Amino acid sequence: MKYKSNNQIVQAIKYEANSEKVLDEIQDDIADFANLDIEVFEASNDVLIVADHGDLLLKEGEWLIKTESGMLKKCKPDIFEKTYERVEG
Repeated sequence: MKYKSNNQIVQAIKYEANSEKVLDEIQDDIADFANLDIEVFEASNDVLIVADHGDLLLKEGEWLIKTESGMLKKCKPDIFEKTYERVEG
């Protein structure tokens, strides 16, 4: 989905497990979104995303953001809600 902050459009996906999707499907969604290999830590359900510009450890509830330049970053849920708004398209 696309979101906007300060006139910058980004794509973002929230990492959360719920009863409608099994954890493997959610992790597949993240891998497809990031277009990178990921590693899952089974004990904590954390996801390690290995990227050219550094590794990201994504914890449940956090957002994975892809900027217009393709850079990946993570964001805590409360900060994401204060900073970004959903846009159509």
